[in-house]
Amino acid sequence: NVTVKDAVSALILLLYSLCEIRGKGFHFFFSILAFQNGGNVHFKIKSQTPLKKLFGAYCTRTGVDPASVVFLYEGERVDPEMTPIQLEMEDGTEIDAMTQMTGGC
Repeated sequence: NVTVKDAVSALILLLYSLCEIRGKGFHFFFSILAFQNGGNVHFKIKSQTPLKKLFGAYCTRTGVDPASVVFLYEGERVDPEMTPIQLEMEDGTEIDAMTQMTGGC
């Protein structure tokens, strides 16, 4: 049995391959949800761009120290070296930005 997620992943990989053959990438639109202030920030990056570029742009735009924020996708910490294609992300994906807590009482 083929699931919808498997079919979508196969289609995304096929599109990625076709775009790469022609020397063109395609873009994904992302929203980063910032839980510390309840807002969100929208970005557009190419499917093969490492997410660290997106995370850096988020920190610059919001004035957040990169060392103080963790990015989560589907509840898991995101490796900034990974690309949207490698993580099987889709257009419109939401990534959570969580401020790390340090220290204690």
